[in-house]
Amino acid sequence: MTSSPNAHETPTGKYNPDWALVFKNEKKIYFVAETKSTKDLTKLRNEEKLKIQFGKAHFENFEGVAYKHTTKVEDLV
Repeated sequence: MTSSPNAHETPTGKYNPDWALVFKNEKKIYFVAETKSTKDLTKLRNEEKLKIQFGKAHFENFEGVAYKHTTKVEDLV
């Protein structure tokens, strides 16, 4: 996984999610991930919760892009 070279502006500042492009046989999977120590939003700082919400809203407008909040890379594929 790598970070996006272009951070997205949000009301809480710049948001630079992790992302990857995966090829499996003939299928291409593009996803954006926000990896945190927990999936429980109540245990995250408010700024981190907002980044997850902004990221989800932003990337839902892109066809074929999956956005996931996760704790480990293995959950993504």
